[in-house]
Amino acid sequence: MEVKCISKERVMPYGKKAFSPALTIGKTYIVIEISCGESSGLDYRLIDDDSDNSALYFFSQFEVVDARLSSYWVADVSKDGIYLSPKEWSDLGFWEKFYDGEEKEVSIFKETVKKILGEWE
Repeated sequence: MEVKCISKERVMPYGKKAFSPALTIGKTYIVIEISCGESSGLDYRLIDDDSDNSALYFFSQFEVVDARLSSYWVADVSKDGIYLSPKEWSDLGFWEKFYDGEEKEVSIFKETVKKILGEWE
């Protein structure tokens, strides 16, 4: 899925606002995961301007340029929400280990992102 940034501002629950300085208005980004949770709403995970990793951004900050879904995504439905992401990322504890810098998870993440981005070349 490819999206174009239309806003750096995210309206959080209860009207609180957040600003996303690592995005560029008008720039397109490849969505590497979609998550939808009761408390967080609909988010896109993408590689932003300041990161080699990823971050979650609220869907209303973007307009969809190309709605094709990655062939590497699977649906994961849990009590926390619905996620469209690579199967490896849905393994229990993946994100905690990834953010702790564990080599295996970092490698899986980088390899999978490369595959997803390759679908858009």
